[in-house]
Amino acid sequence: MPVLQYSGETFKHGQHLLLLLHGARNSFKQQLPLNYKATIKNNRWTGVATIPSSYFPPKVTKFNAYAIHGSGTNRTYESLYPVPTGKYTDPDFHKLDYFQPINFKGLLARNWSPQYTSDEWKQYYPNMTYTISTIWDGKPIDHDPVMISLDRDQHNNVIMSVDAPFFNDPANPGGTPGKPFSGLWDYEVAEAFFLNDQNDYLEVELSPHGQHLLLLLHGRRNSFKQQLSLTYTAAIKNNRWTGKATIPGNYFPPKVTKFNAYAIHGSGTNRTYESLYPVPTGKYTDPDFHKLDYFQPINFKELLPGNWSPKYTSEEWKPYYPIVG
Repeated sequence: MPVLQYSGETFKHGQHLLLLLHGARNSFKQQLPLNYKATIKNNRWTGVATIPSSYFPPKVTKFNAYAIHGSGTNRTYESLYPVPTGKYTDPDFHKLDYFQPINFKGLLARNWSPQYTSDEWKQYYPNMTYTISTIWDGKPIDHDPVMISLDRDQHNNVIMSVDAPFFNDPANPGGTPGKPFSGLWDYEVAEAFFLNDQNDYLEVELSPHGQHLLLLLHGRRNSFKQQLSLTYTAAIKNNRWTGKATIPGNYFPPKVTKFNAYAIHGSGTNRTYESLYPVPTGKYTDPDFHKLDYFQPINFKELLPGNWSPKYTSEEWKPYYPIVG
């Protein structure tokens, strides 16, 4: 499992060095700019650096600090959290197993937000956040929007996060949280559809009460697998709910190119269907989330590069994309 690391070095004479690392010692960016000032007075020095929040990888959990001085045989390496005495013969500040926890969420809350994005880390965390601001036929919604974020974890799964108003209408469908629930679309739900150019797609439905429903479809509305397993948790707090699903990479059809997202709530005549990419106002009389022509492009190759690899294989999609070799 790759370890994500940020490294910053400051000097008493005002110089600095910042590196971003993807895995131990694997630096991919160096010499980033920094607002830094240092002062020497008598036998002490002070320095203040303003580090842009985008320099940090998402969800920082651990930390260490070091100091170095001296020359030749007097070179001295100091560590906030050292390695065990006698275990190693030489200093190595990249012994990541000895880093200790830091409450970085308390220090920089946005670093832990599902909507956190960083151009510096984009190649490893291509966060995509979508706001559903219209109902199914293009008219504006009259409440805070549902937000859906897509990201990738270190195991080439897609992380789908939901941050949404909680209507509690309809009520809890009653299924076991964390398990599939047939007909979830009849309740309060957030949905995402991932489509390729062969009209094969994955449908993901998430409930504020913890149930989920995943379907694989070969052609419009032609479902051939339902109720796939999923790691999913949801929480309701006051008038909002959040959900986080880890979608296995092999659930997606090869070479996903388009996407749409939806939200549903309400009962009876108050049933409301919302769409990220709606159909034209007045063109249809009823909502239909399988109007594939209105899906819009998504840079899925950036989000999940393996999905676009010539070597991509999936047991789930094997009936339509045979595994060769």
